[in-house]
Amino acid sequence: MESIIKPKTLNKILVIDDDDIYNKIVAYSVLMIDPSIHLHVEKSVDKAINHLLENDLPDLILVDINMPSKSGYEFLKLYEKYFSNCENSPLIYIMTTSILIADKIKAAEYNTVNGFKVKGDIFKILNEIISEGFS
Repeated sequence: MESIIKPKTLNKILVIDDDDIYNKIVAYSVLMIDPSIHLHVEKSVDKAINHLLENDLPDLILVDINMPSKSGYEFLKLYEKYFSNCENSPLIYIMTTSILIADKIKAAEYNTVNGFKVKGDIFKILNEIISEGFS
């Protein structure tokens, strides 16, 4: 994973995850951290890529590994295909329930991945990501 160049502020987050309950917890946590942050959720890789192609890039992308149809790794491949040369690239964090070292190693193979977090206390994890990646 490459070193992080901290963007000034966190204004927009894209979450890519098929779990409705997790997405609601993320939404509530973001609201508690800073209600001015715009949160957009996509439940599939294809919809997420389409959203990115049609809109300004967010400041942060949180992507799950295990999803039906296409995995988070497939998202990363598509992201690198379409957006690898973009300025002001978002920070990308893998958010997963997987505790497998193999998943962490595989995620590290992508230059666009800035971090790997095992899902748990989402509020705490989001605060960690914000302190790691944003000033």
